[in-house]
Amino acid sequence: MYALDLNILINWLLPSSIRKGRMLAWLNALVAPVKMLHGKFLIFSNTTRSGIYITGQKRVLEYYLNRFWLGSAPIEVYDTDQAEPVYIFTENENQPVYLPVFITGSAVDFIVQLPLDLQPYESAIRAFVNKYKLPTKRYEIIYL
Repeated sequence: MYALDLNILINWLLPSSIRKGRMLAWLNALVAPVKMLHGKFLIFSNTTRSGIYITGQKRVLEYYLNRFWLGSAPIEVYDTDQAEPVYIFTENENQPVYLPVFITGSAVDFIVQLPLDLQPYESAIRAFVNKYKLPTKRYEIIYL
């Protein structure tokens, strides 16, 4: 997509009257840092393009976790059960006040279930999940 051949560009832009070996070598030496930066940009572009498709959705996280860490058992991501809402009121008032959703419920929003052979890679998996999960979501890693 970002194809840029600087050798061809130098030959196109350099007049034929001064297109000699010494001049081409000098211009190639001047363009060498640009070639290096272009190569780094291509690597960055490819890694970023592959990371764009990863979202915080449960099935997408599960797919990419299984894709990157191939093990004996699959990695599973599943939701936790939501608890009943908590009501706060005194008997005299007889008017229940509902606590907000983020106060009620379980301590985590989803669980990442890993096989035991991936225990040494927990910090890398945790970093991956932290990067792509939604900021307000909490999770827990458990092992089979």
